Amino acid sequence: MKRAAQMTMQKTKLLLPLAAGSAILASLLLWLSFEFLDVLLQKRQRNQLAASNAFTFLQQSLASGARETIVRLPATLKLAADSGDFQYATALDIQGKVIAEAGSIPGDCPLPAMATRSGRASKGKTSFFWNTLVLPSGTAKEMENLKFVLAAQTNKESGNSSLTRLLTGLLFLGFVCAAAVMLAWSYFRQTQYLRQELGLIQKRREQIEELGLAAAGLAHETKNPLGLIRGCAQQIADGNIPPEECRRMAQEIMEEADVTSARLGDFLNYARIREPELRPVDAKAQLGRTIDLLKDDFSDAGVTLGSSIPGLTILADPEMLSQILLNLLLNSLKSTPRGGRVSVALTPMERDFSLLSIADTGSGIPPEILPNIFKPYVSKRAGGCGLGLAIVKRLTEQSGWEISIDSKADIGTSIQISGIRVAKQGDSKDA
Repeated sequence: MKRAAQMTMQKTKLLLPLAAGSAILASLLLWLSFEFLDVLLQKRQRNQLAASNAFTFLQQSLASGARETIVRLPATLKLAADSGDFQYATALDIQGKVIAEAGSIPGDCPLPAMATRSGRASKGKTSFFWNTLVLPSGTAKEMENLKFVLAAQTNKESGNSSLTRLLTGLLFLGFVCAAAVMLAWSYFRQTQYLRQELGLIQKRREQIEELGLAAAGLAHETKNPLGLIRGCAQQIADGNIPPEECRRMAQEIMEEADVTSARLGDFLNYARIREPELRPVDAKAQLGRTIDLLKDDFSDAGVTLGSSIPGLTILADPEMLSQILLNLLLNSLKSTPRGGRVSVALTPMERDFSLLSIADTGSGIPPEILPNIFKPYVSKRAGGCGLGLAIVKRLTEQSGWEISIDSKADIGTSIQISGIRVAKQGDSKDA
């Protein structure tokens, strides 16, 4: 379960750069869109202002009542067009007939329909502005009710280049941002992968070191019993001892052989690495069987064994769960004096997890060895093999759980195993 939570956190970390990059990219695109619209609006306003100024120029130029005004109308139109960077200017009578014109319509576009007295229209890349000027009294009759039209190619020079630069910049920045996001995502993914690999290598190295330490401890712990066995066997082989002494030595040989065999069994349990078969387990029944198995031992030692286990179904390997509890209870039994108490509790936690705790009122663990208490042959308690807690830690890690310990001298020890998942409907036996 711990590995699943770590994978979820890793996916979240990998998605964070993508989300941040996407947000930055979206903000940049939005900003560029507003900039683009602002440029277009400013261009339109400039064209509108240029047309207004040109019409004002026409009105002022045509205010004279002289008849030769019609004669100089093309030149006046040319001046008006040049004043606003228009490529074409024309004057139409009330029937829409061209009276005079200057320049040519960009793109050879036909004049738009102009039903109103003034307005604006676009055809392709050409913008048209028209206005019916009101001239003062005394103006030549031919000049009355004339509609003047100005035409310019939209964004012909600076407009087109500005738009092109904006679009090019937009695409380039979008590409750069997308590339940056992908590079960041790839970097974080690769970094996370390397961290995982490094963590696995580090963990495996620690396991090998602990296994070497356990092997060295086993050799040391086995040397004395083997020496005792050989000495007793040698005396028996010499035949110079009475039968009663011979039987006593044979009994001592069997006891030392049993101790050595038990130590070898513990070492094999510690060295064995296997994947747990997690399945829905009735916690009260499974833990209860282990507790019942040791009740007589606790009773003979004068130590009270209590439990508080609700009817929870958890995901665990039954054999490994029982071995964890058995080792912890035996450790507590050996460290708790007569009249003391050992309690086992399974507590439901948030997010469908549970916590297994074993607490005793024993002698506690010396502070100097507490940090390394889960390493092989560290406790050095009389009558112990030195691998009990090391085996427990190995089994909890293999199950994806976490183990912690709190101990105070002459007060007691509390061991907690967290990360035990509560089974849900749909969890299979091979979960």
